[in-house]
Amino acid sequence: MAPAAPVAVTTVGAEGQAITFPVPTTRAEYRELLTRREELSSQLMNVTSRRREIASEIDATGNAAIKLNFTRFNNAEALALCRSGMFCSIFL
Repeated sequence: MAPAAPVAVTTVGAEGQAITFPVPTTRAEYRELLTRREELSSQLMNVTSRRREIASEIDATGNAAIKLNFTRFNNAEALALCRSGMFCSIFL
């Protein structure tokens, strides 16, 4: 007899906390999950685009202190997202 399919998947999120995601069992649940993924992906692309615009504006100012702080923020934020596993696994 084959093992039962899991009803949920648990992963480690930001700051080491467990996050449990239910496994879709119907077509409607699957479509809902895909829709959510598309929405999150779209939001991420919009934020990335806006960040690039802001980075261009900062570059145009010539202010080295602002550039340094912006770079540090971006690096820390990207690292936190990858550590959470959320975006690295969903969007790759």
